[in-house]
Amino acid sequence: MNRLKLLTAVLLILVAHHSFATPLTGSRTIGGTSPNYTTFAAAISDLSANGVGTGGVTFNIRSGVYPEYVEISSIAGASSSNPITFRKESGTVTVQSSTQTSLIKLNGCDFVTFDGVSVNDTSTSTSVEITDILSLHLRQLMVRVPITLRMRLSHSIAITPAAKE
Repeated sequence: MNRLKLLTAVLLILVAHHSFATPLTGSRTIGGTSPNYTTFAAAISDLSANGVGTGGVTFNIRSGVYPEYVEISSIAGASSSNPITFRKESGTVTVQSSTQTSLIKLNGCDFVTFDGVSVNDTSTSTSVEITDILSLHLRQLMVRVPITLRMRLSHSIAITPAAKE
């Protein structure tokens, strides 16, 4: 009987925690001194778990090199009035990696903006992969690729449009 009560209490706590997740809104920071998130991965994990709230969320990315793979899938709450923005705060923001098939993969995430982010492709086959997206904004996105890939620009940015609804 006591085990059943304990199990019920634990389940209620888990359900309550998941049910009351607070969607992200306002401005957040990635990197630099005293950030909300130290990496893109941490910010995207929180975004995936909690979704986007009223007015959307802007991630101000502090100057630096971010040696990681950035993948964003569908995010709950994202819309034209609740957009997701990744914007450089100042200086140069560079995403680079040599271990993935793409550096930034956007798969089914709508209403996302990347503003002022550089992608430094050191050896991947595709720098930016965009699949199944209805609304995406890329402002001042610089994609640097090795000389061997420059002649094959189709490998730098791959776009697969979303199916018509």
